[in-house]
Amino acid sequence: MQAILYQFPISHYCEKARWALDYKRVPYKVHNLLPGLHIKALKGLVADTTVPVLRMDGIYIQGSDQIIDALDKQSSARRLTPHDEQPLREAREWEEFAANKLGDPLRLLSYHYYLEHPRAVIDRFTENGPWYGRLFYALAFNTVRQRIRDGYRITDRTAGVAKHVIERSLRHLQRHLQNRQFLVGEVFSRADLSVCALLAPLVMPAEGYVRQGDFVPAELTGFRQEFEDSPVFTWVNDIYSGFRSTL
Repeated sequence: MQAILYQFPISHYCEKARWALDYKRVPYKVHNLLPGLHIKALKGLVADTTVPVLRMDGIYIQGSDQIIDALDKQSSARRLTPHDEQPLREAREWEEFAANKLGDPLRLLSYHYYLEHPRAVIDRFTENGPWYGRLFYALAFNTVRQRIRDGYRITDRTAGVAKHVIERSLRHLQRHLQNRQFLVGEVFSRADLSVCALLAPLVMPAEGYVRQGDFVPAELTGFRQEFEDSPVFTWVNDIYSGFRSTL
């Protein structure tokens, strides 16, 4: 049975799962959920309401980290998880860094700006989704927006903190990547995939899921322009070009 990825197209955590599936050359189809209504769709299938969720071999696997674990357990081909103890520990640490210091704060910051532009948000929320998506958000967008703000604790203050965390994390990445192609050892791994996927909404690589020409709030564009000439942005683009577009 073909694998099914339950996802939000807008989610960079779902991009991480898609990239892992593509890299491992696992056939799958996506099932796009509507943020808000996804709670009912996932109820009874998994422990909570977060995406991505992968149905594979009759079981449901929740979370991008867990999906990579399952894919590498299923097949050793094009392995993303290091075998040896030291590089494995380092890869896990980078994966945690990617989530806590890049993925989560970038999600908060992005929503802080995007939620003031309902049409742009609805376009991304409903992309290739159920036919009734636009009707649902036409009626419920204000409620959904407030629940997102409350759920992620999005305020002017927390957005400022998120910007500071991202800035500091980019500097840390730049220092680590001096004279390196990969974050751990000499081969592409889940560490590189995680950091690049979770930075994709900011870097917007040509091969990424953020399409060139899509609407981006001016505030986020201004923040991005502070770093677009940095070695980290170059590295993310190179990793995407080498390991995402030629699978």
